[in-house]
Amino acid sequence: MKTNKILKYICTTLAVLFIGLTISYNVNAKPLDEILNYVVTVDVSDDATLFIKYDISWKVLDSSSEGPLEWSKIGLPNNHILELAPVTSNIKRIEKKTSGGSYANVYFYDKYYAGDVVDFSFIAHMDYMYQAHPDDGYVEYTFTPGWFDDIEVDNLTIRWNNDKVDSWTNDCIIDNGYNTWSCHLNPGEKKTVTLRYPTNAYGFDLNKYAATEKDNDWNFKEHSLIANIFFIILVVIFMIFICALMIAPFAVPFIIIAVVYNSLSGFRLSGERKITRTIIDYYPSCPNCGGSRDEGSDKCSYCGTNMIKSKHEIKDESPFGEYKEAFKYMEKGDYKLSSPNRYVRVNVIHVPRSVPVTRSGGGHHSSCAHSSCACACACACAGGGRAGCTTKDFYNTNMKLSYLLNKKRR
Repeated sequence: MKTNKILKYICTTLAVLFIGLTISYNVNAKPLDEILNYVVTVDVSDDATLFIKYDISWKVLDSSSEGPLEWSKIGLPNNHILELAPVTSNIKRIEKKTSGGSYANVYFYDKYYAGDVVDFSFIAHMDYMYQAHPDDGYVEYTFTPGWFDDIEVDNLTIRWNNDKVDSWTNDCIIDNGYNTWSCHLNPGEKKTVTLRYPTNAYGFDLNKYAATEKDNDWNFKEHSLIANIFFIILVVIFMIFICALMIAPFAVPFIIIAVVYNSLSGFRLSGERKITRTIIDYYPSCPNCGGSRDEGSDKCSYCGTNMIKSKHEIKDESPFGEYKEAFKYMEKGDYKLSSPNRYVRVNVIHVPRSVPVTRSGGGHHSSCAHSSCACACACACAGGGRAGCTTKDFYNTNMKLSYLLNKKRR
């Protein structure tokens, strides 16, 4: 009996420590860095390639969790990087990476600690950047600077040389010959701009563009239906396997502790449903680019701007008030209400509670544990590094642009 009490005490202590450490990690997780200023200046060359200058003011907030800042990772538009060149003397070297995304690894001579601010600049010479519309008589650049999933950008400024520009999207100002956009970005947010030129403005290779589009087109329907279904099944199985590997290190210790504790304490875990309802009002159109919201999406599919105008949780204590319509929904999901652009988001969780197990009479009690796996694999920048970035190919890299050996910088 004494041994059982000791074991119960040890198991309970370990369970409390495990849960406490998990909660503490999630609550106390703080950003490592902050970007004070992020200026991207774009000049179009005669051969239609782009010279993009990055001026970044980077502040270190935490140098103890992962060490001081020694390098950063900046997302680039695509993997057709003709040249990377440092501008400031504090850059030791720049390496281009095109595996799992396209970005520049910028290495510094010095180490930077909490409270330090490093100002650095470099230039990227990029190809494969425009889309041609010869039938409509224009060529279009759609540009999204590399963004940061885990870092707040206090100020982003995009400057695009206004020479020969015919039109552009989104409101901007003309400053010293540059179309200029400025905004603040929360972690994960991004800014996209689009500019159009006449087809004769620069050395746009329209014939090669059209031929490449035809040669490189990959049509899904060319493959058999069975082959397509088999491929999708393999992808789903692989995703489930990856999610299981990610969850296992955290779930297995907790399950073992719970099983041992239940067997010794005479208690088992039961659960009850807890329903929370959140009223969400969406913007009728994107406040940034004017695009319409896709059903079931909280962000604009064109520029990534948050489409949620406001949201607040409603309580079960008042089911007969303004939101009485929302209380008829009992299952998890988003449900449209009668008001335009208003939805109720229902979340259902099972709250565990301990109840005594009746051992007399030979009764058998069982319980079912429900879990879900949400695996996000959208981040294209894999590997180490402080700078969390996400780069995708928004620039239609099926295009082939002529690359002039005797290129001339504007």
